[in-house]
Amino acid sequence: MVASLIRHLPFFAIAAEEENFQRAAVRLRISQPALSKRIQDLEASLGVRLFERSKGRVVLTTEGKAFAREAKVLLDGFDAAVRDLRRAAADAPELLTIGANEQAMRSAGLTGALRAFRDAHPEIGVTLSLMGSASQLSALKAGQVDAAILYIAEDDPAWAHSREIRQDDPFVIALPDNHALAGAATLRIADLAGEDLIWPSGDSSPALHADLDRAWRAAGVEPHVAVEILSAEAALNAVSAGLGIAVVRASNAGREPPGVVLRPIADLDIRSTLRLAWPPTPSRALGLFRDFLDGWGA
Repeated sequence: MVASLIRHLPFFAIAAEEENFQRAAVRLRISQPALSKRIQDLEASLGVRLFERSKGRVVLTTEGKAFAREAKVLLDGFDAAVRDLRRAAADAPELLTIGANEQAMRSAGLTGALRAFRDAHPEIGVTLSLMGSASQLSALKAGQVDAAILYIAEDDPAWAHSREIRQDDPFVIALPDNHALAGAATLRIADLAGEDLIWPSGDSSPALHADLDRAWRAAGVEPHVAVEILSAEAALNAVSAGLGIAVVRASNAGREPPGVVLRPIADLDIRSTLRLAWPPTPSRALGLFRDFLDGWGA
């Protein structure tokens, strides 16, 4: 019943104002019979006669006049609510949504650039969603984010619309502190032959997974991947649990659990780079962020 009343209310309000169905129908851009039918349906729903009809004239009944006053209050309130909503939408900050690689967000240079961008553009809200590389690319393709910060291989289609983000964060190997190699200052891939490896997941981080496989084989070592892990934290915990040794970023130093040490890998060359990627038609907010990164030097 309520839905029916709301649907007919604007038609009743105009008819009550005119007290002439013909003029009201012209204002409403509908036929007079259609307007009469709506008023009749409204009266039937209320169980009250709103108009007295006599020789082509219509006059509001006492009940109709009372209802017309209440209808005006309701419609004016609805118009005000719509105006307030549109004003709020116009005043709402522009939003920049970014899908971010968790490891990348440990870069002091990148997080500093994001803070500085927000200070420089307070009119733009920035939201970050932490997700794996594959999920970022899916979200980018679906239009769920304006940009993605991830590691991309040079043969990835996302490379066509991206820029490199400067980062000095080499890979290291995480070992149990009682491992035979833990005492070495620096290791080479050949030193890791036959070891159970804990690597980034091929589903969530395909570029890095492929780069590590390539690097091991280029060094003449057959990689033995024992466990695939979604995050560096999980990889370090897996090392602590004795599941193998893990390739992680050096920025994880200080986050390793007790009994785990990090050692450099001298000959590990990774081709995938940390990049900001965007769709073929970037948003205005993303354009401002790209320009800011260029000036920031990130």
